[in-house]
Amino acid sequence: MRKRDSLIIFALAMIILVVVPFQSLQAQHYAEKYGWSIDNWSDPELSWDIYRGAFMGVPPTRDPVASSLDVLFYDLVFKSELSANGNCFGMSVMSIMMVDKGGYRGFCTPVPQYSGDLYGGAGPTDANLRRAVNQMHGHQVSKNALQLIVAIFASGKSQDGNYAYDQFNYYKMKNDPTVVSITKSTSPAGGG
Repeated sequence: MRKRDSLIIFALAMIILVVVPFQSLQAQHYAEKYGWSIDNWSDPELSWDIYRGAFMGVPPTRDPVASSLDVLFYDLVFKSELSANGNCFGMSVMSIMMVDKGGYRGFCTPVPQYSGDLYGGAGPTDANLRRAVNQMHGHQVSKNALQLIVAIFASGKSQDGNYAYDQFNYYKMKNDPTVVSITKSTSPAGGG
């Protein structure tokens, strides 16, 4: 074999080594690249520490005298109701934040690198990731989230698919990350 033929074979081999993996990455579905490989898990109770990490200005200890509204909200909503049916909102928002910002709360992309229980509902194997997702899950009952939900219900658009589609496109055009929740009932735990 001549030197020229060897160079051609070498160049073709290099092109194949570079192009084929690149093409397989391009063919990868968005969810395979940015989605979780962790089954949605539920937590029977979220600690005060997780509540404190989800919101700003929460006192370090659960003290009804120092912060009676925080204690009431924690006891009635956050503690055992919020993640009893899963942490899907927290996983979605955490994933969006990691992808959008290139990392969030000490975790970075690609999201599938974090291991967890695929089908048993035990959650992530990293306790710090579980905590971060639990805290992000708490944001669904933040003032801004609740105001948005009330506004959508008050406008009568809670079951208007065209409105939801238009809103999604509006935020997508602004390059703003969006969480879409589709459920059989008005409850997020309604099998969506």
